[in-house]
Amino acid sequence: WIPARLVESDGKEAKVAIPQYEAEEFIMSDGGKAAVGFKSAMVKLKDYANHSLPLQNCGPDGCLKEVDDMVDLPYLHEAAILFNLKK
Repeated sequence: WIPARLVESDGKEAKVAIPQYEAEEFIMSDGGKAAVGFKSAMVKLKDYANHSLPLQNCGPDGCLKEVDDMVDLPYLHEAAILFNLKK
């Protein structure tokens, strides 16, 4: 799993920017701040469940995880926090 940024989507394909790191051990979920550059790629959405890109903090069923303590979320980002607070 390498986090990428969604650049644009037309409903059938999505253009993503994939952060490139000096070595595999430097890969982080930091929004690409430690990346040495970005590589663009086109992704066919038909290859994914519900024709949408997978989200972080999802279970095997593709649904967002709900946790009692948000410290347990592996990826702490705004969408995960708001989803968890809503529940």
